[in-house]
Formats: sequence, structure tokens, C-alpha cells
Amino acid sequence: AHWSEVGENYDTNIASLNFRAAMLSLLSKVRGLNLDVIHLTIGNDGLHVNNAENTTKRGTKQDVDGRFYKVFDIAAKNYEWAIDKALEVAETVYCPLIAGNHAPDQEILLAKYIKAVYRKEPRVNIDDRPISRKAYHFGRNLILHTHGDGLNINDLAHILPLEFPKQW
Repeated sequence: AHWSEVGENYDTNIASLNFRAAMLSLLSKVRGLNLDVIHLTIGNDGLHVNNAENTTKRGTKQDVDGRFYKVFDIAAKNYEWAIDKALEVAETVYCPLIAGNHAPDQEILLAKYIKAVYRKEPRVNIDDRPISRKAYHFGRNLILHTHGDGLNINDLAHILPLEFPKQW
């Protein structure tokens, strides 16, 4: 985005800086707490477009900064950086793939790439199963990861025990 169009500039460099600043801010709040696990979701439309034509999965043209392959590389480097930083403050990092509705194919590939990068690191768990919701049991809590596209929040009370009976 250009300031003359929307009142501020925004591009892949700014997005990367914002992502890293947010990650550092969050990690500073939990440093020293001896965390067992940090959750870092892969997907949720972070890549925004699904192909080199810069369209969503359904073909809607999107404004983007940079070529399709460049954006993928930037996202991959940011995830690697974030996982490495998370490992500094937690015993493990859990990365569930939650593909969004804009770029599900690309986000699946991103998860596969990240899984390959960390294939020899037992402290990193990349859950790349191609399902839209993933549940994580923690103590007495059931944490749900979902993109939410097409989901009515009122249906969660019915969905959770049906889709995740063991955890429920």
C-alpha cells in the first residue's frame, strides 16, 4: 500500500518488521517462565495469495507487494526466525497448519517446507495434517486452532466434542 492511496505505506519489509517486533514483544512477556510449549500457527492467510497470478484460491485478484515466490521466501525466513526465537524461551514449539481461505495451497507448502527444515529438531512439532481444525489438550483446557472461515462461533460447542472426543 502506498501512503497516497491509504494514508500509510505497507510492504513486505514493513510486514516483516512488524511480525518480528510483535514476536519479540510477546516472547519478552514470557521469558523466564519455563514454558513447556509455544504455539505458532502456520497459515491463516498469512501468504494472502494462492498462486503467481496473485489471486486467492477462488480466483479473487489481490494487491500484493512483491512477486509470489519472493513473498513465500520472506514468509519462510520469518517462520524460521520465529521458531528459533521461540525455542529460546520454551522447551518445544508446536506449529499447527491452519490453512486460510485465501492461500491454502501455498500455506500447506509452507508448512511442508518448515517441517523439512526442522526435521531433525525434536523440539519442533509441525502438524501439517490438511484438516481445518486442530485441538491441543493442555491441562484442563482444550485449545482450538481454526481459521474460522465459514464457521459459526455458536457451533463450536457442538463441533468440539464431535471432532475431538478423546480430548473433550
